[in-house]
Amino acid sequence: MFRFPPAVLFLASLSTFVFSQTQQRSPSEITKSFIADYKIWNDQAHSLYEKEKEKSDKAVEDTYQQLITKYCQEGKKHQPLAFGSESIHHPEHEQIINEKIKGNRAIVKTEYKKSEPVKITDHYEYHFIKINNQWYLEEVYYVDEDGKYEGL
Repeated sequence: MFRFPPAVLFLASLSTFVFSQTQQRSPSEITKSFIADYKIWNDQAHSLYEKEKEKSDKAVEDTYQQLITKYCQEGKKHQPLAFGSESIHHPEHEQIINEKIKGNRAIVKTEYKKSEPVKITDHYEYHFIKINNQWYLEEVYYVDEDGKYEGL
């Protein structure tokens, strides 16, 4: 009996969120969707890595690229992958604190707060551009007192 490798099953499991639509939605709505999708990707990538280690690299990279393709313009180059047991974006811990739209540009600021096991407060900026009436995520920045750091 033929069995699909775990990496193929992992890719198939992500297809339900990877291909949902982001058109005609506000930058804040897209940000919320990205946070939820990122959490799903992180948790599944971490789980697959724990089970398959070296065999998981391609599947994790491919599914992250699908996530980037869903939210960003074609050809977006992303930063090296990072995932772990705790996702850096989580819909229960990361809240939108501000949205500013100026013409075809938008910035959504979020705050990630978690108190267990250690108190954490992180800040992010989601930068968008509007092209042909659709918002695209250009970059997610981690923001601290020293500056902004690309995180997408």
